[in-house]
Amino acid sequence: YVDTLKPELSAVWQMDETFIPFKSRKTGKINVPDGYFCWTCIDTGTRFVLDMYLGDKTLVAGVNFFERIKNTIKDEPEVVATDGNITYQTCLKMYYPNTTQVKLRQISLEPNTSFIERYNGTIKNRTKTMRSFDSFYPCQTTLSAFQIYYNFLRPHMALGGKTPAQEAGINVKFPLR
Repeated sequence: YVDTLKPELSAVWQMDETFIPFKSRKTGKINVPDGYFCWTCIDTGTRFVLDMYLGDKTLVAGVNFFERIKNTIKDEPEVVATDGNITYQTCLKMYYPNTTQVKLRQISLEPNTSFIERYNGTIKNRTKTMRSFDSFYPCQTTLSAFQIYYNFLRPHMALGGKTPAQEAGINVKFPLR
C-alpha cells in the first residue's frame, strides 16, 4: 500500500550503504555470507526514505537498488550526495543522467551526508539489538518494515514533530493504540 503513495520530494537526495552483519555460519562446503550491505536513499528536505535494498557492494546490487527507486519514485533529483563508491556514479549516469553527483569523502559543514549517516546509525542500533540475522529475507523484511515505521509513524524533532510522510505531503491516518 505505501508504495502507491507518492511523496513530494526535494531536489537533493543522499545515498549510502552500511553493512548489516549476519550470524556467521558454514553449511557443508559453502560459506554463507556474514552479512549484506543495506543500500539506502533518503530525501534531505523531507527525511523520507525512498528505498532500502539489501545486497552486496557490486554494480549488480547498485543497478537493482536504482531500479527499485526508479520504479516507485518518478521524480528525478537535481543533486545526489554520495560517498566515493564508483557504483553510484555509474548508476546515476544510467538512471538519472541530468542529476549532479556530489561525492563527499570527508566530514564537512556543507554539503554533507549527515542525514543518511544518522539514519544508518539508527539502523545499526536496531539490528545490533536483534543479535544479527540468520538469512537474507528476514533481514530485508525487517528493513522494509522499519522504513515504513520511519516514514509514516515516527515523528521527527527536526520536522517539528511531523513524520517524513507528512513533510512529503502524504497525510495518511494510521490507527494508533
